[in-house]
Amino acid sequence: MLNDYYRKSSKFNSKSFKSLDLLSKEYEDLIFIKTKIIKSSIINCKFSDFEFISSKIDFSNTSNIDLEKSVIKKSEIKGSKLTGANFYNSLIENTVFENCKMDLNNFTLCKIKNTEFINCDLSLSSFQEAELKNISFINCNLKEVDFSAANLKSIDLRKSILDKTKIEISSFKELTINEDQLLFFVSALGISIKSD
Repeated sequence: MLNDYYRKSSKFNSKSFKSLDLLSKEYEDLIFIKTKIIKSSIINCKFSDFEFISSKIDFSNTSNIDLEKSVIKKSEIKGSKLTGANFYNSLIENTVFENCKMDLNNFTLCKIKNTEFINCDLSLSSFQEAELKNISFINCNLKEVDFSAANLKSIDLRKSILDKTKIEISSFKELTINEDQLLFFVSALGISIKSD
């Protein structure tokens, strides 16, 4: 159990945690390197000065987790529920989120690069004022996602659902879209298409 090993400024290297059950706990200065968290429930917990490096979370529920100002690098989060997660002002690099429910997430002021979101539900999430570079949203639900004032560079949105998604016109040139999404962007420009 994490609590058995945890002390302030704890570092876990090459550990595996299965079936953790943490509810409304607070942790400081935790560092996970090459660590696996599997089939666990970490709900409504706050992690301050958290680092997650070359690690994995599989089939876990981390709803309403607070990871403000965290560092997540070279990691994989798969088949997990992260509803309401707070990543505010975090650094996320070279990470894969796959088959995750990530609705209502807060990525405001995050720096995210070289990261993939695959088959994820990010509906109603906020990327306001975030810096995103080399990001792929593959088969994701981006309904009502807010990218207002975000700095977007090389963003792939193909095959993702865009419905009431907020993206500033100045960012359009940095997006890769498919033909099915073209009408969304034409509409965002205020252009109406009418057939004769």
